[in-house]
Amino acid sequence: MADSRPAGRERRGSMFDKTLFKEILTDRLKDSVAEVTHADGEDGEDVSVEKGMSSVWKASLGKGKISNTYRLEPLKKFTPCILQRKAEKLLMDKLKDIQYNADQCRVLSEQIANLLLAYAKGLGCDRYKYVVRVMTGEKNGQSVKIASRALWDAEKDNWVSAAFENSAMFAVALVFALYFE
Repeated sequence: MADSRPAGRERRGSMFDKTLFKEILTDRLKDSVAEVTHADGEDGEDVSVEKGMSSVWKASLGKGKISNTYRLEPLKKFTPCILQRKAEKLLMDKLKDIQYNADQCRVLSEQIANLLLAYAKGLGCDRYKYVVRVMTGEKNGQSVKIASRALWDAEKDNWVSAAFENSAMFAVALVFALYFE
């Protein structure tokens, strides 16, 4: 059978050949702009990468296979009461003496959301994904309704809501814990 490659082109080696791995990696990423200096290759070996190469290549490295557990329920179920108390305390501590200022409240909302997310992840409930929203607003005699819609598994998924209010502003923190099978 005749070779269909143009004359003068050599066949490239396989990426799975351990001796050619670094060479192929370097060749693929020579025109990238990000800076990566070190990564773990297959079998835990170190792969040093020259400056100017992309970090995108890491996804193409062989990843260790994780066997399926066939587990449909979490080992530790998410309990909203623990996070509820933490969210209420956090809102009170961060916002008790604050007058409403849109820029300041935007930053505080992001900080509170990050703290709640970190605390939720620290509870040790495996296979849960968290969605955290913190909304703040100025009190001007208006009413506010906040609604959420999602596809929900009533047995495993749960949520927490905490509210704060002072003379100048209100804040509502929502944390959704969704079980990821």
